[in-house]
Amino acid sequence: MKKHILFIFTIGFTMLGCNHSKKVTALPEKYPNEYNGTADVLFSETEFESGKDLIAQNDCFTCHRFADKSVGPALQEISKKYEQLTTEIFYKLSYKIRNGGGGNWGNIPMAPHPSLNADQSELILKYILLTKYKKQ
Repeated sequence: MKKHILFIFTIGFTMLGCNHSKKVTALPEKYPNEYNGTADVLFSETEFESGKDLIAQNDCFTCHRFADKSVGPALQEISKKYEQLTTEIFYKLSYKIRNGGGGNWGNIPMAPHPSLNADQSELILKYILLTKYKKQ
């Protein structure tokens, strides 16, 4: 009887814990609290410069420009689109930088960047999200 009750509780908790609405199933746990705000509150100038360096070291400018649309959207255009930022959106975008994606800016998908780790893609994203405040 105890085994049956334990089994039922286990199944019940598993079903309650499932969230089928999220497309990215594993967000990093280092920022567990939801944040709703603007990018300029979240990020520092040091992170901006680190992200800028990472973009220069990778192939980002093959498809993106700072202020003008190219194959992909301009970095400043991305920054403006995601001005109201949540933690979930932040990690989804960081995930897309590493794993590629498409559908948000047209029919041309973004190439994956598997050589980047999560911290690096987050710094790149922080740079992108702050470009609307910067001049090239």
